[in-house]
Amino acid sequence: MSLALFVVAASAVEQWPGFTIDMGGPSSSSSSMTSSSRYAVPGFGYMSGGQEDPRNSKCDAEETFFERGIRTSLIQHPEFEEDKVKISLGKKKSKFMQVDVPFSHKANQMSLMEAAEPASEEDPMAKERAKMRAKKAWTGSRIEQAKHAREAELKAEKLQEQDRNAKKIDVWYVNMDTAHERKNCLERQFMDMPGNIKPNRFEAVRFPDSCHKAEPGKAYEDCLAQSNLHDCIEAGIDYASTATHGTQGKDEGRIRSAVISNWCGHKRLFQKIEAEAKNDTEHAKYVVILEDDVVLDRKYFMKVLEDFATKYENRDWDFVQIDPFGHKDKKDMLEHFRGKPVFKPTADNQCSQYWGFHAVLIKVSALPRINHWMSINQAIPIDWLPWRMPHGLSYSALVSRNPEAALNGNVIVLPSYCSSKVMKSTIGS
Repeated sequence: MSLALFVVAASAVEQWPGFTIDMGGPSSSSSSMTSSSRYAVPGFGYMSGGQEDPRNSKCDAEETFFERGIRTSLIQHPEFEEDKVKISLGKKKSKFMQVDVPFSHKANQMSLMEAAEPASEEDPMAKERAKMRAKKAWTGSRIEQAKHAREAELKAEKLQEQDRNAKKIDVWYVNMDTAHERKNCLERQFMDMPGNIKPNRFEAVRFPDSCHKAEPGKAYEDCLAQSNLHDCIEAGIDYASTATHGTQGKDEGRIRSAVISNWCGHKRLFQKIEAEAKNDTEHAKYVVILEDDVVLDRKYFMKVLEDFATKYENRDWDFVQIDPFGHKDKKDMLEHFRGKPVFKPTADNQCSQYWGFHAVLIKVSALPRINHWMSINQAIPIDWLPWRMPHGLSYSALVSRNPEAALNGNVIVLPSYCSSKVMKSTIGS
């Protein structure tokens, strides 16, 4: 059987063509949208029924959510130069900028200063003097003393190892076999990171061409079942959201297959990690799941995630959407962590958007709950999970960027060594 299609979650730009997204939100571009397509999709802050146009909304600027010191350092990419502008492939031929840092290094440096351990006020020579006194002191059993010292040393080593395991984060990304440029771009970014981190690749789910043309409902679901994809839609399909979540004007069946295949790829990956963790007592306590076109801060990415996973005091979360783009609403903000905002995402007005599933931090212990939720709920666009699923947070960590969260109009950020093919959208193709 011919297998043809998988796509990483549709971007906001693809969801609403005619808009380009910057850190301040959607703005009109040269290709206008019709009124019906502008308000067709529920959620992501877009209103139905002819209510206020989100382009005219009075939403707070992105930088206002950060504490003052970090806020002032968020002037992004002063190295922008015309000779770095390139054109991506595809019908839209979007411009993108090849730069190496998705956000400000200075902002992350300032943020992590808060995480530094306080300096010890203990006399640095006190321990040495204590050792000298112990050597000269009278004792009835030097052998027993040495034994206790060794036990204490081994206990300290064990605690140190436990601490390392508690901070461990495994990295996974979903990638289809034909997307070599995306695979190379992502893995090269990890090669540049400290710590010899090797991301794990999970093969994307492919949908057969024959299912694209099947009528929505029983015919379409029977087609998926015949292709051994029935586990992807245990509780059925949200046909409205999966049909309108892609590029308008493309084949509806092809869009739906792309969206559900992305849901299915993540669903199967979550189940795989849960199963592996059950049989491995030394399994990482956390995993981060990436889209294969994400742009990462190679200096701070893992450091910032480890800090949040282990030091953020509010432990009532199962997963955290990292660096969502689109408008944010102050009513959704819980607090600051290291000077950066933490949100409980919603989608109840034009300023609550929280787009993107390009980087998600997950507690491995929460995967049974997450997998159960996905088994009893209809398949939806995967980047709707942050505001649909319980116990999800969003954190503006300043370490990852969805390349379609455009800067300066239609400018998109990619590392200089990544091919322009990474920017070629595959949804609906």
